[in-house]
Amino acid sequence: MIKKTCTDLMMMHKSLLLLLVFFIPIFVSANNLNFSVNKDIPMDIINNINSHLGDLPNNQAERRLFIYNAKNKVTKALQALGYYRSDITITTLENTDGPWHLNIEVMLNEPTLVKSTKFIISGDGQTDPIFKEFIRQNIFEDNKKLNHGIYEDFKISLTSLALKYGYFDARFLESRIAIHQSYHSAEIYIHFDTGQQYHFGEINFSDVEIEDELLTQLVPFKASEPYHIKHLREFQNQLVQTQYFDNVIITPKTNISSDGKIPIDVNLEINDKHHLEFGIGYATDTDLRVSAGWETPLINSYGHQQKTKITYSRINPVGQFNYTIPLSHPLKDILQFELRLEDDIYGDISSKYWSARLSRIRNKTGLISEYYLRYLQEDWSRDGDKYATTYFIPGITWSKVTRGGSPVNPSKGFSQYYNLEISHTAIEADINLARFHAKWKYITNINEKHRFVARAEFGILEPDSAGLSKLSPSLRFFTGGDQSIRGFAYHSIGSRVSSDKDISDGQKNQLVVGGSRLSVGSFEYQYQFAEKWRAVLFVDAGDAYTKNNMKLKYSIGPGIHYLSPIGAIRLDLGYSLSKDNPSWRIHFNLGAEL
Repeated sequence: MIKKTCTDLMMMHKSLLLLLVFFIPIFVSANNLNFSVNKDIPMDIINNINSHLGDLPNNQAERRLFIYNAKNKVTKALQALGYYRSDITITTLENTDGPWHLNIEVMLNEPTLVKSTKFIISGDGQTDPIFKEFIRQNIFEDNKKLNHGIYEDFKISLTSLALKYGYFDARFLESRIAIHQSYHSAEIYIHFDTGQQYHFGEINFSDVEIEDELLTQLVPFKASEPYHIKHLREFQNQLVQTQYFDNVIITPKTNISSDGKIPIDVNLEINDKHHLEFGIGYATDTDLRVSAGWETPLINSYGHQQKTKITYSRINPVGQFNYTIPLSHPLKDILQFELRLEDDIYGDISSKYWSARLSRIRNKTGLISEYYLRYLQEDWSRDGDKYATTYFIPGITWSKVTRGGSPVNPSKGFSQYYNLEISHTAIEADINLARFHAKWKYITNINEKHRFVARAEFGILEPDSAGLSKLSPSLRFFTGGDQSIRGFAYHSIGSRVSSDKDISDGQKNQLVVGGSRLSVGSFEYQYQFAEKWRAVLFVDAGDAYTKNNMKLKYSIGPGIHYLSPIGAIRLDLGYSLSKDNPSWRIHFNLGAEL
């Protein structure tokens, strides 16, 4: 008798071990119990069972309670996903020298299906299209498996939507799921009363030394306008973007007035009086760069600002001063004065210039327009000869950037820039001038790994070659370098003239002096082979030339980009196909692509 019992126990252990092959074991840190669930059911159901069972016990009393409640918890986990007719078998293997094991075997059978749904919206929101659209997009489809999680998420999302649009009294008058006795089907019924829709009330700013009119200009909504949380976010963003404030807190008051208006408290802390910044960088176009900046975010109560920045590099040192005055809006309509001093190399021309610029800048739905008048005085030398020119130049610029995804690593986007300048001897210019310059850049992702970037640039100026020799180099067109045609040096492409000096045997040196026309195009394929890395292949083409004298220059090459938090670090290797002596050139750059 004893022998038979031992044999039976051994057979039971062997059968259990064979059965466990078909289970997914789940072990937790507890040392007195583990459990397993048969693996022939979907993983989302297994995960829900695990979630309902919770943490494993740590002592014998907890273990008894865990085993006692296990079947009830598994039943609830299955019903939450629409399986009301499941068969559940739970067995316990008690070990004397180790943790007990709990076997959970589930046969799902057919799920309960949604037979019909009925939604009723009452209150002020009854005619609000946002609720109709929400229900249309989130409707429970007939004959689909019942899922209590989706049902609860729907209710939470509906409540959140109501609060977002100012329905603060919203509540469910009734919400239920009726399961038919056979468990084959269910009916969903929801009655949601939005109550009244509240509106924006009085805005109360904390005491800061800024004119009230200036603060009022930053409010993106009108008094008595229906409440919407996005307006408060936009309001906060605009206050932060002015750089006037170190801290901004916007709080809708809970004591709603009897007329249905919500007062808004705005707590502001003024930013530091002065900001200093220092930087260092490198690009193959300009070599090593060091910079120092001084900024005063708020000079006076009228919102005036100033920024002063000096950037030094061997090729292109720049000094710049900007003074900004708000007009009808501190961010969207400003008057700006700019003073700029710059040394640069354009082909075979060395230039030093200073300019003063007065402009009005407007931002309307992302389209930035700038109308300006600038004074330009430029001294330059070519082949040992020195020149000086002076201009008063009225101009206008339009630019717009749209992007999707991260600002520093957009998944798609399009930038466009247009600039038109004119000058005339009647307004103290050395020559008559009309200049147009445009740039475009397009980015698109086919999927997470494949990305395409296209660039184009176009320019035209009059007078053409007849007046080009008298024109300041900074107004001519040049190309070549990191941001234009890789494989060529910075500003090394342009129309050429013969030097007045012989270099040997009567031969004249050919000098790059820029052109009156500009055409550049680029196409780039990027493949993301790791989380932060992209491999790149590109082709660039273009020329800066005089009328009817275009000779396209081409380059191709590979590259590798590292996606840093401040933008892509780009290392490109360009090969100048159309150069007399083709060669490779390394290009290094850092920053956002749009």
